[in-house]
Amino acid sequence: MLHHSTQPFYTHEYIADIIGKKAKTLLNVITSKKPEDNRRKKLLPPFIKIAGKFVVSATDLAAWLQQQPVVAGAIEAPARNSRGGRPRNTPTNYK
Repeated sequence: MLHHSTQPFYTHEYIADIIGKKAKTLLNVITSKKPEDNRRKKLLPPFIKIAGKFVVSATDLAAWLQQQPVVAGAIEAPARNSRGGRPRNTPTNYK
């Protein structure tokens, strides 16, 4: 979190964690000049660049989160291993 004047800002890494995306993927969308990514940018909170980092103000993030639909009965994604993939079926976890 960065502070600019009295308002805190959240980095794109923090936002990526909140929305369940990789920080690099989010950064690619934010910085993309491709017209097809404009639709994806509209789904994100309003990022600005401060001190070389893409950030969102706390008030903008709160407003954006309020606008997001709540998914009823959402199921948690399966656990991932340290490299980002699904856990392997190794002899220790065979049934």
